[in-house]
Amino acid sequence: MRSAYQEANQYTWSQAELDAYDYIDMREEEGRAKLDAAEKRGKAEGVAETEAKAAQEKEMMILTMYEDGISLAKIAKFTQKTEAEVQQIIAAHKHKQ
Repeated sequence: MRSAYQEANQYTWSQAELDAYDYIDMREEEGRAKLDAAEKRGKAEGVAETEAKAAQEKEMMILTMYEDGISLAKIAKFTQKTEAEVQQIIAAHKHKQ
């Protein structure tokens, strides 16, 4: 209803008033677009952080399982990694120490 009133009311405005209205409308749209872009960036960053944390936790689980004497085949099966990936994680951890 309000937009219908504004639409009808615009016909009584001067050119300067219409230009000002259009300018404000464009600025508001730019603001909304910037907020949308920031929200998308924030979501993407949050997903990336969550994935990185999950990968780190999975690596810690692999190392713990290995230290507890669980076979590479079982570790690979439980973590949905290949045995080669499991070996790489273990080797990387040993190299850090």
